[in-house]
Amino acid sequence: MTVAAQTPDEARIAERYLAVLADISRCAQAVRDGDWPHLAETADDLCRRAALLAEAAGKLRHTEPSPRGDVVAKLVASHHDSPPAARLLHPAATATIPKTTMTDPFTHPSTQQDHGR
Repeated sequence: MTVAAQTPDEARIAERYLAVLADISRCAQAVRDGDWPHLAETADDLCRRAALLAEAAGKLRHTEPSPRGDVVAKLVASHHDSPPAARLLHPAATATIPKTTMTDPFTHPSTQQDHGR
């Protein structure tokens, strides 16, 4: 996604949402490690960043046009250093090859077998 295709509001929401997801990932790691002091510290960070996300989202209630959720999700998915929670919740789209008679083995004439004989 190009920078020109996103609005400043969409970029801001994606940035703050990524920060929340990064904190969630750090909390999960602290739980796995049994590192309770780190969990307490990271949970405090999560609270602060979630409040910033809520503030940013609250300012958009009456914004027209409203930021596009699909654009925010794509920004999160395409971020170069996404935290594990972001990759889990917003996997990067994989490229797909459209089916045509040349790419679908079930419709390509050279691969069809004559089962009537």
